[in-house]
Amino acid sequence: MCHVIVMACLAWLALGGRAAAQQDPGAAATATVDPEPVAWPRVVIDAHGASSGVPSEAGFYPPLPADTRIAARGFGVAGAGHVYFGTLGAARLGVGASVTAVRATQDSTSLTMWLLAPQLSFNFGTPQGWSYVSGGAGAGGLDGRLVAGDNEASQSRASGVLSTLSVGAGARWFITSHVAVSFDLRLHRIGANGEGEGGPTKATIVGAASVGLSFK
Repeated sequence: MCHVIVMACLAWLALGGRAAAQQDPGAAATATVDPEPVAWPRVVIDAHGASSGVPSEAGFYPPLPADTRIAARGFGVAGAGHVYFGTLGAARLGVGASVTAVRATQDSTSLTMWLLAPQLSFNFGTPQGWSYVSGGAGAGGLDGRLVAGDNEASQSRASGVLSTLSVGAGARWFITSHVAVSFDLRLHRIGANGEGEGGPTKATIVGAASVGLSFK
């Protein structure tokens, strides 16, 4: 009787082990399957609100009365598009451009400024979120206005297209598979204007900041 019980126990263990062996490969395979890696996006579009310093030189405005105050900062929008390709060491390379347009007002004066900044970027991180540094040469322009009194017409003065250089940095964090929160900080050097409609102006540097959403 004892032998029968022992044989029954061994048979049960053997059958249980065989069943476990039949299940283990599938379970192990399931446990070792890694999720498919997320690829870097090919194209990212930025839509931001922006704030930027503006030049304070009187040469960007029409003739101003004495003691007229002019603005030092403007607010507006910024948009950008970037294409990503290849790597250089730990950096993912990208090319693109941003366009920033702001308007600054102070008392009876206003200054509208636009900046086009093509960029080569070096991006560090993962496809779900990364930081970057970038820079390039571009163009910009300014339009200064003086709002006159009731009996006088408003006046304006345009700078024409000026050369610019920009350097900056920023980051993007994707909160869904296609939408990210992003920001950009940038310095723009606006070239001197010696012959334009706006009269002679010196080269000047302005700082701009923008924040908003990115889409891939």
